[in-house]
Amino acid sequence: NDDVTTTINDTQGPGGDPDTAQWSINGATSVDEGASATYTVSLSGTFGLGETATIDIGITDIDTTSADYAAFVTAVQAAADANTNVTLSGSTLTYTAPSDGASMTDLSISLAATDDAFVEGPENYNIALTTPTSTTGGAVTLDTANDDVTTTINDTQGPGGDPDTAQWSI
Repeated sequence: NDDVTTTINDTQGPGGDPDTAQWSINGATSVDEGASATYTVSLSGTFGLGETATIDIGITDIDTTSADYAAFVTAVQAAADANTNVTLSGSTLTYTAPSDGASMTDLSISLAATDDAFVEGPENYNIALTTPTSTTGGAVTLDTANDDVTTTINDTQGPGGDPDTAQWSI
């Protein structure tokens, strides 16, 4: 009996709840054809060196198709590339803390809406975060009030333009 192994639980005070990090997303609820919608992915909390937090991000067509907006994965990759501590693999974003006490800088995703000549009604898609985890054991959660954004693409002739119209004549 010459040594003891002790586990330090990451809590908010003795016997308290675990310290947690929380993912969230917010952004544009509407965008005109030809303009870009911007979304902010945030991760609250501070981390120790090498600690990680992961989240899956995806887009779901409600009454759109992928032709109605730019390449989603490319837009998310550009946002991850702008943050040296975030990587994208498939649909999973991973933040890795570069030092003790580090926190993630928000990711800004810009997704362009296609300016087509079709006369059509408003179209909707949804961007959602799911499956928050940590590969290093930290308590990582998802803000269920801010876990997705539904965006309406307005059928316009370019950003801020008049609606695309059809006209009968005789």
